[in-house]
Amino acid sequence: LRQIQKILSPYLLEPTPQADGVRTTTAESRAYWFTHVLRTSYFANNAVLVRSAWELYQRLILGGNNAPLGGTNQDRERRLLATATTYMLLETMWVYQQDWQWIDEGCLRFPWDAAWRYNDRSMQGRNVIQNQWETHQQYQPAFVQAETRRVWQETWAVLSRRRNKNKQQQDASYPEHDRNASLESAARHDVFTESLVLGRQDAMERQTIVPIRNHLRQQNRQQRQSASTSQKKNPNQIKQFLNVACGTGRLGTFVRDNFPDVELTQVDVSPVFLEKARQQDAYWREYNQEFGAQPTTLRQAHAQDLSSVIPSDSMTVVLCSFGLHPLPASARENVVTEMARVAESNGGLVVVTDWVQWGDRPGLRPDTDDGGERKTSYYRNTLDISNVLGDQQELQNDPYYQEYLGTDLTSLFERHGLIPHEKYISA
Repeated sequence: LRQIQKILSPYLLEPTPQADGVRTTTAESRAYWFTHVLRTSYFANNAVLVRSAWELYQRLILGGNNAPLGGTNQDRERRLLATATTYMLLETMWVYQQDWQWIDEGCLRFPWDAAWRYNDRSMQGRNVIQNQWETHQQYQPAFVQAETRRVWQETWAVLSRRRNKNKQQQDASYPEHDRNASLESAARHDVFTESLVLGRQDAMERQTIVPIRNHLRQQNRQQRQSASTSQKKNPNQIKQFLNVACGTGRLGTFVRDNFPDVELTQVDVSPVFLEKARQQDAYWREYNQEFGAQPTTLRQAHAQDLSSVIPSDSMTVVLCSFGLHPLPASARENVVTEMARVAESNGGLVVVTDWVQWGDRPGLRPDTDDGGERKTSYYRNTLDISNVLGDQQELQNDPYYQEYLGTDLTSLFERHGLIPHEKYISA
């Protein structure tokens, strides 16, 4: 808790002292941090609902002997739960601090959907703080109430699917198949996943933009330094971006907000997810009319075979956010094959964002229980909290998550001609 206070204090509670050569953080930082603390407060409440449903499921459906922490000491359970919750809040603040630093350094634009928006491209031609409480839909009471209802619905839907092992095996080729039955289920997907990570998923996905910004800046420098004009690309040439397995299109809105002049194509196998992505894009364009942006291009296709919708060697940047971990190894291989095929052979960039794997962070390593079965264990060397909130495989019904944790992504990319360049760890 002291570390959380230490993170928040310079941005919210104390004015940042003026220092030579250092940009002060005042109105902009407060706009960012008030918005995101408010955001986490809401999603933390949702997480409590999910946790309560998870515990009821284990106690009532699976039986009293399957208590969430595998023990009967209620005091110990409360301490572990309090420790885990506080640590998740601290991790969330770390993610926000990392996100804000990139915004402050100019790698990212201020989030377009913030409650208080620092608009550096306002129509008045000056930097302003815009209050979006009364205008943005996600701050309206009716919308908030509907989102909370969706959390309950999605929680019980996930727990119901876990009871049906046969159906899980039938849908193994596309684990989220039954969540794509309606547009409402697509809306539930967003708020449910955000609740599991206390509202920091948008900030984690915005990290995808950082290597893109660095890559394009490097390209621009190389073009300026090129001695032969015949070798230069037209700096005004419209760049082509591809978002593979785009889901509901949240990342697409942030990509367009940071690169409004590019042409973004978004591909997903689910027609209802694509419809949700279309709605997200339309709402972004409504809020950013000064760009005069055209609607994003949406294509329905499986990420394992894009040949019918995307030609080879055609995309400046190819993105894939949280699209690899739900897939079996063979399908994951096919997705990487397609991303390598459609990326420009001379200067193309592929950016993959997904959950951390074994060894990515200190204390994150594979462990075995007494029966020799490998378990998802975070910081097991410090705290035995792996079952406090339910692990990713169980709660999200991802049958290939355990296998993904040990996948050598570097070798996977290299087998298809891609050169690993940079790696970022969120917080």
